[in-house]
Order: sequence, then structure tokens, then C-alpha cells
Amino acid sequence: MNKEKQKQPAEEMYESYSPVVPVLDEILVLPLVGVLDSLRTQVIMEKLLNNIVAQRAKVVIVDITGVPVVDTLTASHLINTAKAVKLMGAHIIVTGISPKIAKIIVELGVELEGFKTFGIMSEGVMHALELLNRKIVSVEEEVR
Repeated sequence: MNKEKQKQPAEEMYESYSPVVPVLDEILVLPLVGVLDSLRTQVIMEKLLNNIVAQRAKVVIVDITGVPVVDTLTASHLINTAKAVKLMGAHIIVTGISPKIAKIIVELGVELEGFKTFGIMSEGVMHALELLNRKIVSVEEEVR
């Protein structure tokens, strides 16, 4: 009998639907799609924290463009994930904040302190590069 924790089918499904993508050296992206419940958030947080260590990430971008509804519980999960990322020594950026989600978060009175938020991922990527003192240059600029 295997003494290691056996993964439940839901955990395996959640892992496959929540990829942690290394997009640039020291920058990870976690695109979230669908509803965030307690089990899924726990699986995501564990996977993300392990990837921060494995990839030596300094910045994590969590994109919630694909999250249809943000309620108090979802916001709480995001805040807890952000706190854990910060404890690992990485910066966290949340992107994909739509006008509808921004309105809901304000109406719920949820404070998203301690991390940057952006409407679109490209803005989050640019901020991540700034945090790492990097920038994107065109080939013409590099030649000069």
C-alpha cells in the first residue's frame, strides 16, 4: 500500500486546468479560468508555490480574465494566494480585472492591498519587467 497521499480525481483535474507557465526568466504566469472554489484554490496555491521555488521566480502574474464571477470567497482566495507568494519572496501581479469585476470587488468592500492589479496581461508583463529592471527593446534599438 502506497503511503504517499493519493490525489483525488478533482485535484488532478484542477492541476491540469491551472497551468503555471514560465514566460520569461524569473516570471511565471498563472492563467485562471472558471470558478475558484476552496479545493481548487488549495491545489493552485500549492502548485504555484512549488513552481516559484523550482523556477526561482521573482514575479508571479495571476490572470483572472477567465474567472466569470468574483465573490467574497474568490477574493479571499486570491488574497491568501498573494500572501503566500509574498512569503516566498516573490512579487504578485493580478491581471484581467474587468470593469464588472472591479465594480463587484468595490461593492463587496474587499481590500486588494499588497499587490498590483492591471486590466490586461500585457500591462502586468511590462510591470513585471520593470520590477526586474528589464525592458523590451526592438532590434533597431539594440543595433544603435
